[in-house]
Amino acid sequence: KFGYGLITEFVLAKNYSFLTGVEVNYVGGTINYDPNKVFYKVNDSTALFLKSREYKQQYVTIPLALKLKTNEIGYMTYFAQIGVDASFKIKGRANDSGTLYSADSTGAFTVKGLDYSKSDVDILKQIQLFRVALNVGVGAEWNIAGNTSLLFALNYNNGFTNFFYNKTNDTNKLADRTGKKVEEKASSNYVALTVGVLF
Repeated sequence: KFGYGLITEFVLAKNYSFLTGVEVNYVGGTINYDPNKVFYKVNDSTALFLKSREYKQQYVTIPLALKLKTNEIGYMTYFAQIGVDASFKIKGRANDSGTLYSADSTGAFTVKGLDYSKSDVDILKQIQLFRVALNVGVGAEWNIAGNTSLLFALNYNNGFTNFFYNKTNDTNKLADRTGKKVEEKASSNYVALTVGVLF
């Protein structure tokens, strides 16, 4: 996905800085499911058994990192950084693909129907409020004039916390064939290319 924001550097020493700021990040991924095992109710008489769910989340992120820089080499300064990202969810949606089942005379969903897709399912309550992640990266600054530089970085972001909030009472929360809510666990990890202007 992508993100945008403002970052501030506080110089601690000649080659060391502390980074913080605020970002808005759009992240996501896809989870594949056994199409006969997990479902949620579309209505009282119909359930969607999932084959796959594409997750789309939006976070406000506060990065906290230490940045180590080389001396300027020509017009270039190289750096490495390590820190954590503290994120707060603001949006959660999913695109679902699966098979519709209807309830039989006992109320169990056993009558198989057609393949079905559903977009923009609200899953905000199923996502943890906070996301904490390790953020490490390397990059370079190209001085173009005075104190203004173009910044390029490659970062690896490794989520520590469970993506899912399993205590939710959301009606879209997945259940197994017995009707018991499914305990889900996953982390959100990604590699990011950062381009910016430093001034």
